[in-house]
Amino acid sequence: MTPELIETSSGMDKLLEQLNNESIIAVDTEFFRETTYFPKLALIQIATDSIVACIDPLAFDAREALKTLFLNSKITKIFHSCSQDLEVLFYYLGQAPNAIYDTQIANALLTDHHQISYAALVENELGKRLDKSQTRTNWLQRPLTAKQIQYAGDDVFYLYKLQHILDEKLHQLGRKTWFDEDSAKIIDQ
Repeated sequence: MTPELIETSSGMDKLLEQLNNESIIAVDTEFFRETTYFPKLALIQIATDSIVACIDPLAFDAREALKTLFLNSKITKIFHSCSQDLEVLFYYLGQAPNAIYDTQIANALLTDHHQISYAALVENELGKRLDKSQTRTNWLQRPLTAKQIQYAGDDVFYLYKLQHILDEKLHQLGRKTWFDEDSAKIIDQ
């Protein structure tokens, strides 16, 4: 799926309207931290089963719109290994998102792979090999290339699919309550 690049407040308003009735969204971030004390947010990716959007917070002030979305406890936000994403979003928004679903934690409750990478999890569960060529790209440089946008969109698109698979497995093994307890600890921290 080709990601939509959101670079304006009006584009963000349209995206929020589309996401208004969603109960689950996948989220990822791209940021820069090599020469800064705090990470600098460069891109926020969001996906559902029919939407993949890359929000450019350097093109417009997306804070209030993102607060509306990320602080809505009725919408579960799916991340993979969420600690860095939550940190960068906390610095950008002044608050951390709530209602978190971390696919790395879900996988750890299902397998012996407690620190599995996102690319390995996608390959194991979906049989899809991700292009990781943009991992170390300069996410603050503008304009973003088509390859950067596609890379960022793929990261969040497959994340949405993973959540459904992992959640079903947690239910089947009777470990969903364990997962819910671990997820609550993330938010408390």
